[in-house]
Amino acid sequence: AFSFLRLFQNLGTYGLAFWLPSIIQEFGLGAPQTAPLLSVPSAAMAVLSGISFSYLVDRAYFPSGYLVFASLVVSLISFIVMTTVHLKPVIYAFIIVATLSSAADNTVMSSWMTLTLEGSSQIGFAFAFSNSLGQLGGIIGPQIFRARYAPTYTVPYAVCLAFLGLAMIIVTFIWLKTKNVTYKLMRERRQRLKERSVDPNEKPVYNHEVSELTEFK
Repeated sequence: AFSFLRLFQNLGTYGLAFWLPSIIQEFGLGAPQTAPLLSVPSAAMAVLSGISFSYLVDRAYFPSGYLVFASLVVSLISFIVMTTVHLKPVIYAFIIVATLSSAADNTVMSSWMTLTLEGSSQIGFAFAFSNSLGQLGGIIGPQIFRARYAPTYTVPYAVCLAFLGLAMIIVTFIWLKTKNVTYKLMRERRQRLKERSVDPNEKPVYNHEVSELTEFK
């Protein structure tokens, strides 16, 4: 399920990131010499969003499933706007939003997959298979943005919407299957962070050493 989630997410978002300078130029958002520069804000925001989501997961503020689903919702809304609205400033703003939301959950998804699987062999195989299937999405995704759909790219955006919808369905399925273990691991993580805050020099408490877990709120 994680593998197909990564596949559909890449199918829905990778094409936009791959052709971003060309899309900006063809839509008239910038001249050929400035179009690459206009793609810098989206890349910078993607890095910041990835760091922010990783911090939220590390501190156990939100479950990974919620963050992945939220990022997909933001991406879905962004592609809906880009499909239906043709105002240049609005398109550019939501291109940035779609890029940062799609990049935000990559590290979160990897952490979610690691925590909910058992055994190093199972985790290793899951990572290898999901990355391989995700690369397939990275190959096919850019092919959706054909030159004949320029400059509005309405059809590619609509296709990306369909793939993102499938990804949201898969996220919901994974969350229903893993929510109990996710909450358990969040309680353990909060317990470790609480003990470290009391005594920073104390030996870290690992999962198998936790005897009493605080209730998740």
